[in-house]
Amino acid sequence: MRIELSNTLQGRLNEGFDYLCEIDHWPNWYSGLTGITEEPHTGRWSDPGDTVSFYYKVLGRPLEGKVVLTEMRKYELVRSVANVSGLPEVHQEYRFAEASEDSFLLTVILETEEQTRFRGQVVDRLLLPHALERDLKRTMENLKDIFAFGLPRPMWVL
Repeated sequence: MRIELSNTLQGRLNEGFDYLCEIDHWPNWYSGLTGITEEPHTGRWSDPGDTVSFYYKVLGRPLEGKVVLTEMRKYELVRSVANVSGLPEVHQEYRFAEASEDSFLLTVILETEEQTRFRGQVVDRLLLPHALERDLKRTMENLKDIFAFGLPRPMWVL
């Protein structure tokens, strides 16, 4: 299964990339993500192998998961693999491209492979695609709103 969505967001590409790669911000924009399990300030998200543990709500159930960074090309591409207990792993790809001086194009691709067990096939074919697509649409809406109103800035940056 593959889901792909693109959106043009207001703001400079480098600021958008940096914001999306800052672990502290993930629960603010990633729909379904309810929290980071370790202190976000201690987590890293810059080198392949960096891992972040999180809580994710799927179909009303809170589950624990981990996401591992597999590739990062600064201001261009982020690839990772997310594992949520009881679900197939999800390969995530975030592509960044400049749309104009003050906007950028974000394309997000989610891919999973179907499980072979009967129960897994039911979840993979009927429930998971709907849940992933819904969460991805909400995520893109959240990002559009965040970037439309301007990124939050620390108090010391005026």
